[in-house]
Amino acid sequence: MIVDYKSFDLFGKQLFEKATIASPYELPSRMPESACFLYVLEGSYKAYGPDKVMSIKKNESLLLKCGNYVYKTSSVKKNDLNEAVAIHFDLEVLKKVYDKEFPSLLKKESSESTPQIIEIGTSLLVDKYIQDLLFYFKNPSLANEDLLILKFKEIILLLLQTEYAVKLREVLSSLLVPTKFNFKQVIEAHLFSDLNNEDLANLTNRSLTSFKRDFKKIYNDTPAHYIMNRRIQAAKEKLEVSEDSISEVAFDCGFKDLSHFSKFFKQEYKLSPSEYRTNFRTKF
Repeated sequence: MIVDYKSFDLFGKQLFEKATIASPYELPSRMPESACFLYVLEGSYKAYGPDKVMSIKKNESLLLKCGNYVYKTSSVKKNDLNEAVAIHFDLEVLKKVYDKEFPSLLKKESSESTPQIIEIGTSLLVDKYIQDLLFYFKNPSLANEDLLILKFKEIILLLLQTEYAVKLREVLSSLLVPTKFNFKQVIEAHLFSDLNNEDLANLTNRSLTSFKRDFKKIYNDTPAHYIMNRRIQAAKEKLEVSEDSISEVAFDCGFKDLSHFSKFFKQEYKLSPSEYRTNFRTKF
């Protein structure tokens, strides 16, 4: 649930936003022509991209290229408050802000190999910038167009002054270059993630109906059945070679409920997970 929300627009596009959210909460996001800098003020979040998942907590941040994402609060307790600031890099806004001096580092010139989600290390410069930005959220009447333009340019310059400058220069140069992922890459990357069909449809840039249809065409199976089988198979392999507890194996393979895992495992292999592990090891 969104407890509090504030935002500033520039040239009719969303620029800065701050949200306070009570756990649990999930938000799908599609950014075909924009990128985003996400900074956590309180709590913790998970960002699911087409090929990976990244977690961030208080005073940590992510830089996300244009593409499709799912964001979830990752607090364990219900109603825990999570707060974050997002800064959007929209292509049209960038062109208007820089006019004829559109910076070369933001032009569409780089390859598509740059990671979709980049974790940004802690930075006193960025921390101070965010604190200054919070002042304008508390005093919105002071945030006129000229000031918003200055603050927008400032965050780009600040990110290039951190210890990650070399890496960030490469990332910023490709923020607006979509990375292409095929259907199977997205599915295989999230076999063990806590995502539902709607989330996977969003990450593959499809409606739910199209997602299910294409999944059936590619895998000759339903999403639920295919993913469950892959998780059970992965759990079997872990039980054979690892010393992890049954619950750790279940969690690592995408199961949140141990009884749920045991039920499906026994249906597949006619033995409980612990029985299977014991039986397998007595053969050697």
